[in-house]
Amino acid sequence: PLTDDLNEVAKQVTHQVVEQLFELASKNVSLTVEGIQDLVEVTLMKNGHHDVARDYIIYRDHHKE
Repeated sequence: PLTDDLNEVAKQVTHQVVEQLFELASKNVSLTVEGIQDLVEVTLMKNGHHDVARDYIIYRDHHKE
């Protein structure tokens, strides 16, 4: 289980990603799975979670194989 602090960070990052997705969708931007994953990576990095973003990138690369 996540600590309360980590749970709050996860909620905040999730909220930011969802808000960006709604904004893009309202502009009729085509949302692909890869595009959403890219948005998650960028949002993690903007929030200073570079280590998590790096691990997520590695995870994606392994699943491509």
